[in-house]
Amino acid sequence: MNERLKGFLGNLRRGCFRFAPFNVGAVLLAAFLVWHNHIPWKERETAGLIPISLACGVCWGMLAALAARLALERRSARPRLLSVLPAVGGLLATVAGAWFWYHVRDGHVFYYLWRMIYFGGITALASAAVANLFGARNRLTLFGQVFQSAVFVTMISLVTMLGGYLCLEAYRELIFKISNDFMSDVATIVWCAVAPVFMAACLPHDDAPTERSRWYNVLFWFLTPLGLVLVTILYAYIGKIVIRWEMPSGKMNWFASWALAGYLFFWLSLRASRVRFFAFVARWGWVALIPVVVTQIVGIVIRYQAHGLTTPRMAGMVTLAIGIYALVLAALDRDAKSIFTVTAVAGIVFTVTPLNIVDVPMREQSARLQRALARNGCLGSDGQLVIPEKPEIPLDDAKRLVGAWRYVADIGRFRPASTNAPTLRPGVWYRAAFAQDVLKKVVVQKKDGDLPALLKIDESKLVDVGRSRTYTYHSFELEHSEELDITGFSRMRRERYFTLELGQSQRCYYVTVNDIPQTNRFVEAKTAYEVTEYMDRIVSATDAKLKWTNGRYNNNYKLPNDLALWSLSSNLTLAVTKISFSLDFSRTNSFSGSVTGNLLIRR
Repeated sequence: MNERLKGFLGNLRRGCFRFAPFNVGAVLLAAFLVWHNHIPWKERETAGLIPISLACGVCWGMLAALAARLALERRSARPRLLSVLPAVGGLLATVAGAWFWYHVRDGHVFYYLWRMIYFGGITALASAAVANLFGARNRLTLFGQVFQSAVFVTMISLVTMLGGYLCLEAYRELIFKISNDFMSDVATIVWCAVAPVFMAACLPHDDAPTERSRWYNVLFWFLTPLGLVLVTILYAYIGKIVIRWEMPSGKMNWFASWALAGYLFFWLSLRASRVRFFAFVARWGWVALIPVVVTQIVGIVIRYQAHGLTTPRMAGMVTLAIGIYALVLAALDRDAKSIFTVTAVAGIVFTVTPLNIVDVPMREQSARLQRALARNGCLGSDGQLVIPEKPEIPLDDAKRLVGAWRYVADIGRFRPASTNAPTLRPGVWYRAAFAQDVLKKVVVQKKDGDLPALLKIDESKLVDVGRSRTYTYHSFELEHSEELDITGFSRMRRERYFTLELGQSQRCYYVTVNDIPQTNRFVEAKTAYEVTEYMDRIVSATDAKLKWTNGRYNNNYKLPNDLALWSLSSNLTLAVTKISFSLDFSRTNSFSGSVTGNLLIRR
């Protein structure tokens, strides 16, 4: 233990000097985040921009300094270069990152491009740093060394954080009351400063392999049975697909990805294990995953044909492609370094270039929309949108059209607050000119930009509510002022407004008054009141039909004053200011909502 402790302290001391720019960045990162944590919430979007921009820039700078140092070490650079280049590279990356995060905000023409560059750069720098750790002699043991160090650093960080919490709690209870923000500060300092510094100190300096601890094998004795059970379940699922000859798309992908990631983790960690069973699984376990990966690919193809590309789906395809490449390396028993090199290249190609995971789905979905409209006579000879008098769109084309339109013109999310006009999903480089022209035509004829409704497509027929969770949302703002005629009532002054839970049971609506202030002896003891009559009148007075819709949030309903006062009992009345509720049309068929207003007591 003494030797190991001395060795760890020696590595920590050498690591502080070896990765000095990285360690300084870690301390600055924690300091900036603590600064941001103590800025009031109302000022986060103004005064909070400086610390959060600096923190984002430092993240980039830390990884740039780390990758530069490891790359120079791998190439046996001169000591002066080892000291100067990582510091300069980290500083430049920090300044550039902070400047862009401060100036390129949401709504800026370069915002999405910069965001892709930033996160693509983080992926590339982190992968390049790991790739440069591989040497000729440690290629079989490197991943295990790094993972073992990560577990050790995590344990140290947890103990440090809990100790800090204990000290703060003792100070707060015994000396002086302090804010809970200091608890967050302790966690921030531990995970953003202490843990990175310790982890950098544990990185190997040369390519000499090291012996792993015995507990490392114990961990895999627990993980191996879990992996075998998961693969067995996947095989049973594949058998079910073969027997029924039906692919329930979207069900298997996540579990298959976990199985693939688990095997690759096993392979990277235990390729040189002295336990024969572990060595055998690491060498030949890829064979058992072939049917799983093939089925996963078939499922992805089916999803693509039915719904086209989306950003999450394309990101999943890229990740799966890298996983399959790693599986091929495992089958050939090759060096794992190229996995991280490929990941670094993919981090740039699929974020910055025109092949990025935002523009490619936009381009593909726009083409799907154009083909579906053309097949059904909705495009003129000049390529402009034409709405037939009685559009009759087949079910398959309706699904493609609705899916493509909801993705390209995501009018529910991308709607500027200044104009409240529908707009297109923003891209990085690509601008869907065709979809933009279609949107302009739709807005002229239907202000909410709903093309499926304009084409008289009943979306409720396109959704399998048994499989997917589908919602409709309604929000009612009442037009009445606070000068309602409340003669004979007095307001409960504990809070200005009370929020009551709105529920439904067997087609009856009720409100539940939680934490009702007992300021008057005439308030009844029960807390649930039926309001079915008022809800039925509200629904009938508007076009808010309680049936399936496309899930957008409907908040344009204005109600007259005569629907503002709800008599809950002979002594209690609710002066409503806002009602909101949602209906879940999946298998649960649940209803939930809330009513906000003033509680009034009869004098």
